[in-house]
Amino acid sequence: MKSTLSLKKPLSFEKQAKIHQMMGIKGDIKKQPSENQNFLERTIKKKKREFISVKWLEKTYPKCFNRKNPKPLKKGIMQDILKEGKWIEAKTSLREIVSFYVGSPLYHHAILRESFRYGLGGEKVEKIRESEKEFSRKRLEKVRTVKK
Repeated sequence: MKSTLSLKKPLSFEKQAKIHQMMGIKGDIKKQPSENQNFLERTIKKKKREFISVKWLEKTYPKCFNRKNPKPLKKGIMQDILKEGKWIEAKTSLREIVSFYVGSPLYHHAILRESFRYGLGGEKVEKIRESEKEFSRKRLEKVRTVKK
């Protein structure tokens, strides 16, 4: 019986080059296409910008934002941040940062653990509905199945 080897995703050019080197195959291995490299560089820059912005939010609003121990945020928290006038970048970048923050598994655990949403000053603002808790349960379950 003949066995075959299959991969879930293609090997990177670096890994292909290492395999060729180990097998003693000489020749020019093409470098990774520039568009993939540019995409990777843009993704890395975006992630760095997101982490820097979340750190800014933590420093500016410590009673509300905390990556390690997040609190459920009040609906419309972006408008509150914009009203204060401390955010100097575009509104869309704030939306991306808040989406990044509330998309983390720790945030969804906080939704399940807490009963209230919090405002910028750390005050309880509104009660979390059961449908919102159910959404977080489903989101966490989805994350667990993807990691397996």
